[in-house]
Amino acid sequence: MTKVRDNARMHTEFNSKGTNDVVDGLVQLARQTLVDASPGDHRADLADSLPDHSCQLWVCVWAGDQKKTALARGIAFRHQSRGKCDLHSDSIWNAEPAAGGGGYSGRVGHDHLDDGRRLEALPLGSRGPSAVFCLGVAGDRAATEHHGDELGEAMIRLGLCCMFRDQPIKFVTTTATAINKMKRPDALAKLSRLCLENADALLVALQYCADNSIGCFRVNSQILPIKTHPACGYSVGDLPDGDEIVRRFKECGTFVTKHKLRTCFHPDQFVVMNSPRLDVVEKSVQELEYQAEVAEWIGADVINIHGGGAYGDKPKALADFARNLDRLSSSVRSRLTIENDDKTYTPADLLPLCKATGIPLVYDVHHHRCHPDDLSVEQATKKALATWDREPMFHLSSPIEGWDGPKPERHHDFIDVNDFPDCWRRKKITVEVEAKAKEVAVEKLAMDLGNKK
Repeated sequence: MTKVRDNARMHTEFNSKGTNDVVDGLVQLARQTLVDASPGDHRADLADSLPDHSCQLWVCVWAGDQKKTALARGIAFRHQSRGKCDLHSDSIWNAEPAAGGGGYSGRVGHDHLDDGRRLEALPLGSRGPSAVFCLGVAGDRAATEHHGDELGEAMIRLGLCCMFRDQPIKFVTTTATAINKMKRPDALAKLSRLCLENADALLVALQYCADNSIGCFRVNSQILPIKTHPACGYSVGDLPDGDEIVRRFKECGTFVTKHKLRTCFHPDQFVVMNSPRLDVVEKSVQELEYQAEVAEWIGADVINIHGGGAYGDKPKALADFARNLDRLSSSVRSRLTIENDDKTYTPADLLPLCKATGIPLVYDVHHHRCHPDDLSVEQATKKALATWDREPMFHLSSPIEGWDGPKPERHHDFIDVNDFPDCWRRKKITVEVEAKAKEVAVEKLAMDLGNKK
């Protein structure tokens, strides 16, 4: 199959309160999306030349909250290899969806087809499956079964952190106090049931991500409740449903692979690998090993932690961090990453550690803006990218009271699209959206990025 990369802004969305402007809105968005793109949309630096082929505008629309597609086919038109697409003036649509109570939502997209097969791309000099580019922009997935994932593999993957705001997807937990009041067999039975419920909830969460173009999901550290608690911790083998728990989590891993999702962990703040207290370090190691165990089951490739404290001597503290890495198994080490924080360690502080140990830097641009160093965002981005041997992961937040507010480190419900660094665009990275509105914030950012000029 001939493969092509198209740099046009391939996808946009609309929301309409009524019915009369739906068709006109689609026409306008389609023209903005495809016609107003620059003449160089079809890249010349391809490994294969393009044949003449059909270009098809596709339209997906749903009414209210039901997200039932009324139409997913638009006009077809043609253009030459690497040429500029040109829309016909034909009517895009001759039918409107059934009335819905919540207005209308939809997507306009762009397919390149050769005998009904979608064309994809390999730029010159690229190697391996990770170099393949598909038509579309990050986070775009057609809302019908007639179209596959429109996410360009070399584009941005947006990530959801741990939980949902509006969706009825919940993870369960318990407390050590409650468990310690129970007889041990009863306690293990309860913990077993909670682990099964969380495995099932994780699969539902991943399905939601796949259905809504959320490319990464951060798994809650308590996915196996109080697993490492000193008074009532347990191994999965202790639980009456231990084998079934592992099987269900591995089912999540199979789903992740099938749908090209990504999963990760971000342990709680009590994980401090450079603490002067040996008991804290040992507890941190235990927690990391537990999360690596689950990561093996579900295919997670990142366990991200902060640098810890400075303890009055930042170079010594970082040296202690590096030395204590020898306490970790290869399963943890192969996934471990470190993140700059908003009070102690900047990117410039951590980059030498990353180089010396091979640990990638999860660059948090919000933290960097709160706790800057001599590096610009562009410089920090470039240096952070160089620390990764797999798809890089970055963090993004916006301040709840603005950058001039009293506490800019506090996270907003949503992301201000202007806080998204321009130098991150068109990079093959995961951006975890750390915003209180959770899945709603991720979806809003995806839309805002598509509309930002």
